[in-house]
Amino acid sequence: MGIFQRIFETAFLAFAQTHKLPKHVHTAAQAVKTCRTAALGGHVRRCPAGHVTAVWYNSCGHRACPQCGLRRLGQWLDAWQQLLLPTGHFHVVFTLPSELHEVWRWNRKAMATLLFRCVKETLFTLLDDPKRLGARPGVLATLHTWSRTLALHPHVHCLVTGGGRTRDGQWQALATDNLLPVAVVRKLFQGKVLGGVERLWQSGQLVLPPSLTED
Repeated sequence: MGIFQRIFETAFLAFAQTHKLPKHVHTAAQAVKTCRTAALGGHVRRCPAGHVTAVWYNSCGHRACPQCGLRRLGQWLDAWQQLLLPTGHFHVVFTLPSELHEVWRWNRKAMATLLFRCVKETLFTLLDDPKRLGARPGVLATLHTWSRTLALHPHVHCLVTGGGRTRDGQWQALATDNLLPVAVVRKLFQGKVLGGVERLWQSGQLVLPPSLTED
């Protein structure tokens, strides 16, 4: 039994009795406790000549399990590492204003598409400016819709290269340690989001939440 399993075996029940936990947490804890134990069954590996026989217990396969999910996470990270350019990167987060959360709930596909487009246009517009980078950067972006407390919180995490390709195909490195001024990014991004929402509404592509009225 591994160290994580011993922790869950000795402490989880007492913790669960004093804390209100959702079902998926109990499911994850049970998976970790039983992973690669007799509780999940197993299979026998035997040398054809009969020299060695060993019992291998089955894995739980849960993504939260350190013995299972951690390996897949490492493989996922290694695969993405191959796509990264050999340059510095910046982590940039774009968050949908909380005033638009209800609109998001009723129009998730349209709003997600709009959010990604506004992120792309904001970064490309500002960094393409010769006064800043004067080139188009590489960007990896992923959508997160919840906070750590599982509250609705749509936001996009971006990994942005510290340089980009100029119009004539040359690599242009960022000359400073700062990618962009936060205030400038925020103003342009919010303007694009609000303008995009207005255009979606005027074109009839948005469903109005019951909590809002046209007035």
